[in-house]
Amino acid sequence: MTDTSNQAILIAATLDGHGGWTTRDIRPDIPGLPDQGGAFWLHINANHPEAETLLAKSLLLPDAAVAVLLAEEIRPRYTEMGDCALIFLRGITMVPGPEPGDLASLRLWITPQGVISAGRRKSHVGAALKKMFSAGQGPRNVSEMVATILDILNDALEPLLQELDDTLGELEDHDNQEPPPRRRFAEIRREISHYRRHLAPQRDMLLRLSHAERSWLDGPTRWQVQEAFDRTARFIEDLDNLRERTEIVSDDMTNAQGMHLNRNIYVLSMISVIFIPLTFLTGLLGMNVNGIPWADKPWAFMGVVGVSLGITLVQIWLFRRFRWL
Repeated sequence: MTDTSNQAILIAATLDGHGGWTTRDIRPDIPGLPDQGGAFWLHINANHPEAETLLAKSLLLPDAAVAVLLAEEIRPRYTEMGDCALIFLRGITMVPGPEPGDLASLRLWITPQGVISAGRRKSHVGAALKKMFSAGQGPRNVSEMVATILDILNDALEPLLQELDDTLGELEDHDNQEPPPRRRFAEIRREISHYRRHLAPQRDMLLRLSHAERSWLDGPTRWQVQEAFDRTARFIEDLDNLRERTEIVSDDMTNAQGMHLNRNIYVLSMISVIFIPLTFLTGLLGMNVNGIPWADKPWAFMGVVGVSLGITLVQIWLFRRFRWL
């Protein structure tokens, strides 16, 4: 879902250093990053027409940073610019829309003084941070802000992967007599591929970030970033496992359907083999020519029926002896 807010700055606040915050107004006519003692947090609506002017002329961000913060599509990455850094992440949207559970990008411009975040689609990260700040349990500085955002993204992704695992488990335990639809398997495999395509580069980005030497990245936060890397790596391993399971179940379904089809063909073949001599017999006796034996006998019909039944019983006996039935 695209963020259609009519404001360029969705959130502007100063961290009080004790888990709380103070909302504030940003004046576009005063250039430069805000500096009022505590670390700041600005959340920008990247879809707003004034977003570029705000970032470039009011906040004085480098042109390269502005371009990528407002880009249409980005992959997770970490880029250093002096003592500042660009961090691009992917997280669950967690908002109603045509694609629930879809991934939305979150772009971060990290400075020693604060964090500027930008996004083109609604994400739950802003709402989660606001709730934490309101409860006095929010991050106290820039370093904790980065670590908290990573935790929020991973906390939202974990139950979604667990739901995929549970859904696949239900399909695996489905009654063999009524195999689950292939369409559902295709949807699961598509979701797995979608999540893995974005989480793989995010894992590599987190590894780079955990080894970064930045003034705003302290020791405890570096450990939290390493934990986020480990969780992301585990998510990818879980996705690989889910993909292998879907392939195994799909192969089992294909084999079961093939065996069922072969069994049906085999039964039809046996029926055809049984009726071949009977068809020959009835065709021979049904010829409209003189000389058909016992044509004028009253017991001829029952006799033919008896011979046909005898031939059928002999065939069934032979098939069972040769284990064809």
